[in-house]
Amino acid sequence: RVALDYALDDDHLLYASAGTGYKSGGFNRGTSQAIYDPETVLAFEVGSKSSLFDRRLRLNLSAFYYDYEDLQLAQIETGPGGVIENITRNAASSEIWGLEAEGDAIPYPGALLNFALGYLHAEFERFPNVLDDLTGQIEDLSGNRLVNAPEFTATLGFEPYTFVFSNGATLVPRVQLHYQSAAHLRVQNKPEDRRDDFTRTDLRLRYSAANESWFAEAYVENLEDRSVLSSVSTGTLRIGPPAPSFKGTFMAPRVWGLVLGARF
Repeated sequence: RVALDYALDDDHLLYASAGTGYKSGGFNRGTSQAIYDPETVLAFEVGSKSSLFDRRLRLNLSAFYYDYEDLQLAQIETGPGGVIENITRNAASSEIWGLEAEGDAIPYPGALLNFALGYLHAEFERFPNVLDDLTGQIEDLSGNRLVNAPEFTATLGFEPYTFVFSNGATLVPRVQLHYQSAAHLRVQNKPEDRRDDFTRTDLRLRYSAANESWFAEAYVENLEDRSVLSSVSTGTLRIGPPAPSFKGTFMAPRVWGLVLGARF
C-alpha cells in the first residue's frame, strides 16, 4: 500500500492511496467440501479532511474504487441431501466504487450535529454459471448488484443541547435518523430478493457524572418498529414432499432499555 497526503494549511488536508490485497482460498466444511480460490483486490482512494468556519464544521470527503478478482462470497445454500450449509464461493470479478461525505457541526453553543452520506456502485462484472436453489436453474449473474449494497445511505444525528448541572454532571438528549435505499439480499437479484428502502429513528438520553466516573443512558432503537429484512436464503421444506423454501431474517424490532456504566 502506498499513501500520500498534503496539508494545504492547518485546516485542510488532501490524501490519496493505492494498494493491493489478498485473501487466501480454502475449502468449505460440511457435505459439499467445495474449494474456493484466493481473492485479490486493487484499491484506490482519494479524499480531503477539512475544518471550516472557525472549526465549527468538520467535513471529510472521499472517493474510492475497488477491483476484485475471485471475490469470496458467503452464501447459504442447500447441499447434498437437502442439508442447508454456509458456503463460500467466488465471483469471477467485481467492481465497487463510491463517494462518501461525513462530518459534524456545531450549529449553536451546546449543540452537535453529525452527518454521513454515501453513494455506492457495487456489481459483479463477471459471475457466470450460478445455481439458483429456488428455481434449480443455472444463471449468469454478470451485471447484478452485490448483496446488501444499497445505492444511497444517509445518517443524521442531532444533540440539541448539553445540559450542565451545578455539580458538573451533564444530560445530553440525542436523536438519530438513518436511511438506506433499496437493496438485494441474494446475488440472483430477483424481485423476491429485494428489500425496499427504509428509514429508522433512534433516541437516546445520557446522564454523565461530572468526572465521567459513571453514566446512565436510556434508549429507544427503531422507534418506528419497522420490520426490515436483513438477509434471505433458500432451502428445502422439511414437512411434506421436498420443495424449495424461501426464508428471511429480520432486523431487531423496536428495542428500548437502560444502560449503566462506570469507570474504575
